[in-house]
Amino acid sequence: MSVETIAKALQRIYEVKEERIVVWYDEGGGFQEEYEALEMEGVEKLTVDRNSFWVKYRIYYEAPERNYLVYIPHAKPSNRDNWLLELSMSHYEFKADASSMTVQELGIDLRLKPLVERYAKFFRNSKLKTALQKRINAYEDDQTLVQKIVATLVGASDESLEEILYVLLGELSEDKEGKYKNIIKYELEGAWWKWVGEVLGYRHDEPTMMGLAIYLLENRFGGCVKDETTAFNKEASLFVNHWMQHMKHNRHYRTLAKKIENELQIKAQKIDTHTLEELLECDTYEGIEQSILSQLAERLSGRAISREQIEAIVSRRKSTYWYGDFASYYDVLRYGAAYFELEAQQEIEIKSIAQGVALYTDHLYRFDQLYRNYMYALSQCHNGGIFDATSEAVEKSYANRYLPELCDAWYEKLSDLHQWKFDDKSDQKSFYAYHVRPQLEDGKKLCVIISDALRYESGKELDERLCTMGSMRTEFGYMVASLPSYT
Repeated sequence: MSVETIAKALQRIYEVKEERIVVWYDEGGGFQEEYEALEMEGVEKLTVDRNSFWVKYRIYYEAPERNYLVYIPHAKPSNRDNWLLELSMSHYEFKADASSMTVQELGIDLRLKPLVERYAKFFRNSKLKTALQKRINAYEDDQTLVQKIVATLVGASDESLEEILYVLLGELSEDKEGKYKNIIKYELEGAWWKWVGEVLGYRHDEPTMMGLAIYLLENRFGGCVKDETTAFNKEASLFVNHWMQHMKHNRHYRTLAKKIENELQIKAQKIDTHTLEELLECDTYEGIEQSILSQLAERLSGRAISREQIEAIVSRRKSTYWYGDFASYYDVLRYGAAYFELEAQQEIEIKSIAQGVALYTDHLYRFDQLYRNYMYALSQCHNGGIFDATSEAVEKSYANRYLPELCDAWYEKLSDLHQWKFDDKSDQKSFYAYHVRPQLEDGKKLCVIISDALRYESGKELDERLCTMGSMRTEFGYMVASLPSYT
């Protein structure tokens, strides 16, 4: 061991630990040459050789403000025979073997020396040791030091189990294992799995990272569906929840969850054995969303669920992990349920042209709007087949009931009409006089946007969306087209 290494370790003790007196027992005097070659500014070297009384006199009375290195070129005697016992007990005792030097270089407690010896392979790697030194402090214990060693090996942002798992599970999702192999290479595998077992409850005779991933997902799913055969671990479930919500790492969750679900046939074996109500609080696997949607579609097609119930379920599912992948499916359910509710409640009865216009603009336009929204949402679904029964019912209602009844009701009133005339507010011919000229007379600037074939129900929806933006105020109305109408 070089003089420079020893000097560096000693200097840290004086400067970082702020020790004034350092006692060095050198059994056999093997480091005497290095000791004699040491030169440290502000530190007086005292060699003990049958002069213990003088050494204490020098330290405590002659120059009590100075820093001292007390070198004793033999083994530390028993307490009973040790004339300098109070020095070593009251101040820092220095050791120059490899493990002790590492402990002192890192500035950690000498009680951690056995752990340093146990993982000597790690500490012999200067790059790893330097990286570890940036993480540690003087108050480490066995557990925290092991955690920081593992964090250093895998390159985690901090030494928390959660951050280390993000790294290792992310690596697993990409079919890699180099960082986990570092744990094995530097003989930390036993300590790692002990830590995982104590916190997350995963214990196995031959633990693996894939085994851990499966355990984590199954633990969460079992807890969600209240499976009594699952020994639920709250910390493991909480970790999965954080993982799913993590902006950076949740993509790895997605990859692993899909892989595990497919390879273990989770949907067929477990998910599909549960009812809609049992699955509503679950989002571990993608198949849960598929099962919920299938059960909702079946109930909707049989008119066994109300619009309010579907809206409540959709509201609950919006915060779940896989919802974004199936938002259009939920829209199909929402619009379908709203259409069926409107169909059951709304009668199509036109008593006059004016009343018919008012009825359409107040209520009947919703048939057209909900039908359009339903069909658009359905077109966005990759597996719209689960809604075949519902779609057939919507299509039959719209094409075979609503449109024919509305046309018949209009035709009956139009046949008795002798003049196509309305008040200025709603007559298309009065558009300029009623809507444009008053604005110009007030000196305002006006922009008119003409959109060919913008249906009333589409305009109504546009108005509703603009109102929710909060940055503008809108007024919505209608005008009746002149006859014959043309584009």
